[in-house]
Amino acid sequence: MAQLTTLESIYLQYTGLNGTIPEPFGPMPNLTVIDLGLNHLNGTIPSSLALNTALVSLSLKSNQFSGTFPASFSTLTNLTTLDLSSNKLSGDV
Repeated sequence: MAQLTTLESIYLQYTGLNGTIPEPFGPMPNLTVIDLGLNHLNGTIPSSLALNTALVSLSLKSNQFSGTFPASFSTLTNLTTLDLSSNKLSGDV
């Protein structure tokens, strides 16, 4: 996916996706929105999502993610919307 340098948005909400998010997931310098909510994704949230430094909105709600939220996301200074509800995450965000 790193070759998609002009991609601005990924909307794949409620599409029946399952499995894990592939590593690496970026960098895509123009990507501002990722919505993968309401699917059957599992595993941990990949820290490589934070390579997409233009992200403004990230929704991973209503999946089956577990583990902790990656500390690398603290570098996403443009991020204004983050929805991780209805997962199996532990620890601090």
